[in-house]
Amino acid sequence: MITCGNMGFIKKINRKDKKGSIKTYYYYYEYIKSGGKWVQKYVRQATPEEVAATHNEDKKDIAIITCANPDCDNQIKMPRSQKRRLYTTYPLRYNRFQMVYCSEACQQIHDMALRG
Repeated sequence: MITCGNMGFIKKINRKDKKGSIKTYYYYYEYIKSGGKWVQKYVRQATPEEVAATHNEDKKDIAIITCANPDCDNQIKMPRSQKRRLYTTYPLRYNRFQMVYCSEACQQIHDMALRG
């Protein structure tokens, strides 16, 4: 799974065709909020340019962020472009900072500690 664009990503899926050989397909997905949860929504089949761009992405583009829970030392990997949006674009647009957690359970533990 490679992120790109507006919180979208390219997903690689291997499927067997009618002859039994495995074929690789690339699809563009986006995260949408449905029923209070973030779910993956199929948008369309990825273009050859998008697939080529995902193959050209470098591991240097990955940023490592520590979980926002001060009692947790887990690390989260994300593209630098997403990290840049989290710490610059979103605070300017929505006037608040978003904290990154390694899991929903870790977020809930930190939330309970903040509430007292």
